[in-house]
Amino acid sequence: MIDEGVHLRGFRSGELVERGSCKPFHSDGLPPEARPSLAINTKLNNIGHSGLAGALSIKCAVRGQESYVVNGRKLRVDGQTYLILNHGQEYDSIIQSEDIVESFIVFFAPDLVDAVYRCVTTSADLKLDYPHDDCKQPLQFAEHLHRHDSRISPLLTTLRQSVLNGSRSVLGLQEQFFTLLETVIARHRNADPALSDHSHKVGQSVKAEMRRRLAIARDYMESNFERRLSLQEIANVAYYNPHHFLRMFRQTFGVTPYRYISNKRIARARELLEHSGLSTAQICYAVGFESVGSFGSLFRSKTGMSPGRYRSFVSSKTLWQGFGSMGGQDGRAE
Repeated sequence: MIDEGVHLRGFRSGELVERGSCKPFHSDGLPPEARPSLAINTKLNNIGHSGLAGALSIKCAVRGQESYVVNGRKLRVDGQTYLILNHGQEYDSIIQSEDIVESFIVFFAPDLVDAVYRCVTTSADLKLDYPHDDCKQPLQFAEHLHRHDSRISPLLTTLRQSVLNGSRSVLGLQEQFFTLLETVIARHRNADPALSDHSHKVGQSVKAEMRRRLAIARDYMESNFERRLSLQEIANVAYYNPHHFLRMFRQTFGVTPYRYISNKRIARARELLEHSGLSTAQICYAVGFESVGSFGSLFRSKTGMSPGRYRSFVSSKTLWQGFGSMGGQDGRAE
């Protein structure tokens, strides 16, 4: 394991929390008021942790990939996706790479979650009459991979920059955590924008189950895109027959499963061309293509240039500007 440095910033009861000044944030033995809200940026390779559990959190990968095993499901986070895990959810964290993987994780203290959730869900009149009432309603997010977008991702980028810059403004950090969590909760309360209504006649419970199954299948594809996946295998994960799954997936995400996986492979190939020393052929096979020729043709159709030219083009530029900045993924996935 190589540790190139950990940057950490957070707050607890109005006090700044820095590296070395907080208790383990995976411990559930601390009372809610003693648990800090934390944002952590790490650079590690070849490391794994099992049996972790902590506060509500957002898991991001700035460079490379990190896998999380949640309820037996392997969810792989990269530069295009992030993962939300609920408070108390047990999980394993795995980084399998000789190269450095840079991760950014945000933990929200339970008291902050209660306060923000109350602000988002309570009417203005009640806020004025009972400004300090506690909110004890359970808040549960769908634990699947989410696509970086124009609302949440810039907030993550700004918070990460504050952490890297060593910000010591508690007020500034509180505002950033509050705004990020408020946006995540507001999006959670609205209908999932990635999943369009199949039919207004379908009951809410049926639509919710459809969303859940398709999200599981999408996560499986995101986490296994470099393998040779069959339609039957993916459909089995979602408990659909292949033909029904193909129709529902295309209707929901705007692309077929094959196109979705191809786009994911191209996005990963772009990242490797930018950040690794692997040859074009090595990258081709690493992301799941079986032919250098077909890889080059598809890459050229997506980017307007060959893999070699793309590498030369980006070599002198700033490569990472924010979460999800690489693009290259079609479809209306989150």
